[in-house]
Amino acid sequence: NEAQVWDSIAYNAPYYLMVKSAGNSRDLNGPPVGETYWRRNASGTFVSANRPAGISNNDSYDILSTVSTAKNILVVGAVNPITSVYSSSNDVVMSTFSSWGPTDDGRIKPDVVTDGVNVLSTIGAANNAYDVYTGTSMASPAAAGSLFLLQEHYSKLHAGTFMRSATLKGLAIHTANEAGLAPGPDYQYGWGLLNMQKAAAVITANNTTDLIQENVLNNGATFSLPVIASGNGTLSATICWTDVKGTV
Repeated sequence: NEAQVWDSIAYNAPYYLMVKSAGNSRDLNGPPVGETYWRRNASGTFVSANRPAGISNNDSYDILSTVSTAKNILVVGAVNPITSVYSSSNDVVMSTFSSWGPTDDGRIKPDVVTDGVNVLSTIGAANNAYDVYTGTSMASPAAAGSLFLLQEHYSKLHAGTFMRSATLKGLAIHTANEAGLAPGPDYQYGWGLLNMQKAAAVITANNTTDLIQENVLNNGATFSLPVIASGNGTLSATICWTDVKGTV
C-alpha cells in the first residue's frame, strides 16, 4: 500500500524524484531452524509457526523495505568509499549491510549505489556539529544532493526549466559506473555507482555527442529516432518513464 502511494505521488508530481535509502537489513535472513515466526495460512491470516529444517533462507536477497520497492523512485544502496580514481567495476566494494533486491516481481532494486561508509555528516547537536555515520541513510542524501546539482546545471542551460523525474532517473542510471562481478544491472549494485561528472557531461553535450529527449506517447502512438554511431565509443540508450500506480 505504501509503495503504491509513493508511485501515485510521483505520477502526479512528474518533476519530483523521490530518493530512498535501500535499508541496512542484509543480515535479516529469517529465523533459525526450530524458532517461531509468523506466516500467512491458506486463508491469508497470519499464524504462528516453527521454521522447519531443510528450508533455505533468502541468502541476503529480497530484503528491501516495503517502500523501497516503489517503481517511480530512486533507491540507493551503500558501498565503501573508493580511495582512488574509479578504473574498473572491482573498485566498487559492497558494504556489509546494504539491503539487496530484487522486488518480488523481479525488478532491479536498488537503482544505484553511492558511498555510505564512514561519511562525515552534519548533526543537530549544535550549529557547527559534525559526526561520522555509516548506512544507506548516508548514501541516499549524497545521491539526492548530487541529483539536485544536476537539475541546477540542466536548468542553467535550458532557460530555467528542469528535467522530469523520469529523465533525471534515466540520466543517473545511464551514466552510472559499472559495479560488481556481473556485467550490467544486478540486485546488489543496481545499475552501478553514481557518476556525477559523467552525468553532468551528458547534460553539457546534449544535442551534440549526447542526446536527452523528453516525449509523450499517447495510447497506440509510436516513436522512432534514427541514429548513426560515431565510432568513437559504444552506442547506448536508456528509456525511463514514470509509471502508473500498480494494484496492491
